[in-house]
Amino acid sequence: WVAAIARGSRQDKVQEGAVDALWRATGGPLPWEELWDREEQGGAAALTLTEQHLLRADMYGSEVDNGGHSQYFINSSGGNWRLALAGLNAAGALKHAELLQSAVDLFGEDGPPEDYSERGEAMDRLSSELMPALDELDTRFYELTDSLAAKMALYYLNQVRK
Repeated sequence: WVAAIARGSRQDKVQEGAVDALWRATGGPLPWEELWDREEQGGAAALTLTEQHLLRADMYGSEVDNGGHSQYFINSSGGNWRLALAGLNAAGALKHAELLQSAVDLFGEDGPPEDYSERGEAMDRLSSELMPALDELDTRFYELTDSLAAKMALYYLNQVRK
């Protein structure tokens, strides 16, 4: 029932409370530190694809929540947008995935470059049309009522803790 609340509530506080209850019932929160440590020591190959999706989708949410889509793409995490997008879709965070896909589309057919320097250059080149469009996507992101944390928690529990 807690998972149903986390999936179905339109109120962020209710979703977050349901996720907290879910963690208590299943033995603890997402092992972020463990996953980041494993990746730091062994690279992406040290993580399963599910774990990579989880980390990249969470990083997308954190970056955009902190400074918008422009911050996401300016920082190194923006080079992992393909994994973030796959993770959002896999977790059922479809509204978040739609926003990321819209942001990616602003860069053209191939999306933003994975390389940090090339991505920065692309942002500079496109800044006059890119920034207002990214700002609009930020507004839509902040208006979402679906809890990304709840979606990621359910994805983790359904995939990693089988």
